[in-house]
Amino acid sequence: MHNIDISLQNPKLLSFLFSIVFLISLLIITFLPIVILWKIFLLFFCISYGSYSLILQHKKSITRIKRDGKNWIIEDEEKNYLAELCGSSTITRFFCVLRFKLTGQKFSRSIVIFKYTIPENKYRRLLIHMAHQ
Repeated sequence: MHNIDISLQNPKLLSFLFSIVFLISLLIITFLPIVILWKIFLLFFCISYGSYSLILQHKKSITRIKRDGKNWIIEDEEKNYLAELCGSSTITRFFCVLRFKLTGQKFSRSIVIFKYTIPENKYRRLLIHMAHQ
């Protein structure tokens, strides 16, 4: 089986879609028939979360995935993790959602990879690898 080495980048389409949903949610909160203090609280919460998700890059964001032999290695800005691919991962022709159980951690981590964000041959190799797993 071929080794897989994929460097991930921030998908612009996903950021655009998130921005649209974010703006619509702000608009909905503005027109809710609730007390003004609740509106202020909800608007503050949405703006805080939206700016955290869109503007700031989280240092725990996964930047690279590798498959060397039998091991998956997940990298973020701080360190590398040995991981096991979960069976609940989803793969389509246009995007895939990979779920990894990291060694020594209780919760799994998910990665969304759009086809247009990585070279086509790497995405095809990932699809073939996942089909034979």
